[in-house]
Amino acid sequence: MNTTVYTKHRCPKCDMTKRAMKGREFYTVNVEEDPDAYRFITEELGIRMMPVVVVRDDANQIIDHWHDLRPDKISRWKDAA
Repeated sequence: MNTTVYTKHRCPKCDMTKRAMKGREFYTVNVEEDPDAYRFITEELGIRMMPVVVVRDDANQIIDHWHDLRPDKISRWKDAA
């Protein structure tokens, strides 16, 4: 299982999400620096609000995703690690 946190510059909720994920391995991708990541978030997931967290299984299939600061979701997946 792997987790990616999609962020942008000057995003307090992005920073709070990353702090809340401490103790769990995750990747960080800044959508302002990665046009492919921006297209994925906006076109495939239909989300325009950061942060976006995507959880994938070992087969790289999305098993959960959300946007905004979601302590309930973070806790669920952090504990599943």
